[in-house]
Amino acid sequence: PRAACTVAASMFFNQGESCNAPSRVLVHESVADEFIAIVAAEAPKYQPGDPLGGSAPMGALVDDGQLRTVLGYIDAGHGDGARLVAGGRQVRAETGGYFVEATVFDGVTNQMRIAREEIFGPVLSVIRFKTEAEAIAIANDSPYGLQASVWSHQIDRAHRVARALRAGTVHVNQNGRLTRHGSRGAPLLIAPTYEGRLASPVAASRELVPRHHAGTDQHPQLFPERRL
Repeated sequence: PRAACTVAASMFFNQGESCNAPSRVLVHESVADEFIAIVAAEAPKYQPGDPLGGSAPMGALVDDGQLRTVLGYIDAGHGDGARLVAGGRQVRAETGGYFVEATVFDGVTNQMRIAREEIFGPVLSVIRFKTEAEAIAIANDSPYGLQASVWSHQIDRAHRVARALRAGTVHVNQNGRLTRHGSRGAPLLIAPTYEGRLASPVAASRELVPRHHAGTDQHPQLFPERRL
């Protein structure tokens, strides 16, 4: 539940208009149904509201052009055969604002537009995988490489996968919490394990990945404890 709730909160923060939003989520097939159920239940908690009201969990997209772009990607998800499990609609149109519901797709493949292109809106795509090697291959099959996160009950597996991911920053069992040291934006991540102990530091720099980074295709990997 912690992984699913964290992914939802990270994805729908700032309406998904964040360069490190985890828009592409890879989940092991044995826990995918449970993960989807939790994320689908979390999505309505991020119902767009009046940003001046002080309690809205999500506000409006930046402009009409971005609204049309996000709705176009939602249409593309439908057209490519992904299964909509939450959201998917424009709301509060009567206000003149550019509001879109927190949206979750299941049954996504890495060949679909919603998995391969930058959406920059509140749209989460779930891709199921069978093996660790398959997950790494899918995660690395992307033109984007700004950030990733790995979730696992086994810290050695998490570190092994983190080293294999072609991403500038890799978080372990969390998303988006960094302690920054040094120059050139190189982050240092201290990742706590599920037992509360500190794991070895994982350091990565954006300069290490010779790929385009200005995107939101992120890829947390979720590994079930019972399959480790």
